[in-house]
Amino acid sequence: MRKKIWVMMSLTLCACFALLAGCGEEETTSLHTPVESLPVVVADSSSSGASSKDNIGLPDNIGHSHDCNAEGTLCGTIINGVFQDNEKTFRVTLPDGWTIQEKELTDQSMILGSPSDSSILEIRRQKNDPNLFSYTQAEFEESYKTGITDFQIITFEQTTIQNHRAVHMVYTCTNSGVMYQFHQYIIAGDYDYNLTFMRRTDEPDFSQNFLESISSFQEISPIKDPQSNQGKLIGTLYTAADNSYTINLPEGWRVDSSADYLLARSADKASNMNVLINEADNNLINYTQSYFQEYYSGMFSSAKVTSFEKITMNGYPALHLVCSYQANGKNLIANQYLICAPKNTYSLTYTSSSNALAATFQTSAQSLKISS
Repeated sequence: MRKKIWVMMSLTLCACFALLAGCGEEETTSLHTPVESLPVVVADSSSSGASSKDNIGLPDNIGHSHDCNAEGTLCGTIINGVFQDNEKTFRVTLPDGWTIQEKELTDQSMILGSPSDSSILEIRRQKNDPNLFSYTQAEFEESYKTGITDFQIITFEQTTIQNHRAVHMVYTCTNSGVMYQFHQYIIAGDYDYNLTFMRRTDEPDFSQNFLESISSFQEISPIKDPQSNQGKLIGTLYTAADNSYTINLPEGWRVDSSADYLLARSADKASNMNVLINEADNNLINYTQSYFQEYYSGMFSSAKVTSFEKITMNGYPALHLVCSYQANGKNLIANQYLICAPKNTYSLTYTSSSNALAATFQTSAQSLKISS
């Protein structure tokens, strides 16, 4: 969570302070070791987690020119006051007289400045964050304030920009004794577009001009993020990227975007769940407890299927089993639901160190809704 949010604003703070006042140290982020997930019948659900090195803190190429021929580089031009990226994926109208700050470009963003250089706009195109609309103000504040003096969020809201959901924040902080104000919009399209306006509070306030500029934002010819296989988590409701299903996650859980399937973790990283979808197996409902016992014993010598039942979930025949096992020196318990829908088999696996959350896992599994 902290890494994801820090990515949203670290470049803005450091790059803008570098222009107006000077930049602080780069933040580092440590990884949490994933809890092992019980494999499903037809696929392996284990995950090694994501790299912590991507887009954290101040990029070491700040202050250097773009290579606009490099894949993934964000470049663009201003024509008649409208900024459009070279790939023609989005456009936004700028306040009068604003220009690209040629010496302050990075491969991940464009930085534009007001005529007096007292205000800055950073435009950043980044990988979709499936958890964007489930983050709370407290979570943003906890991550943003690290290493920042007098940080305070004034406004935090979810809104809509040109039919795209967005998060809007206004916050202030000080650097080298100077107070700065930020207006930040994170707009969810095929990518996440992060537009952040920054000004010194002792300079003229052009905030209204910026808000008018934001309202003009358009994703005109989006290119689907090739790395994005995840849907969106809004509150606790997760919707698959292809709208094939929805499911309510336990309160406070977050999606791990490193996986190419739904993998979600509890806030303390002590529990996780995954959803895998495979071709329909018409024989699945006829499998027995001994079959699963033999199958999982082949993967974990300590595996023991302690509970097995045939149930119905949302009108579909299903199996529910509980399996205890050891992995990497940990005692783990998995609650697994195998749902036989007409076109696919859905495997929902909830893994934790105890069975204390069994009722919570059952409530989540029963919320699964499959599109016909």
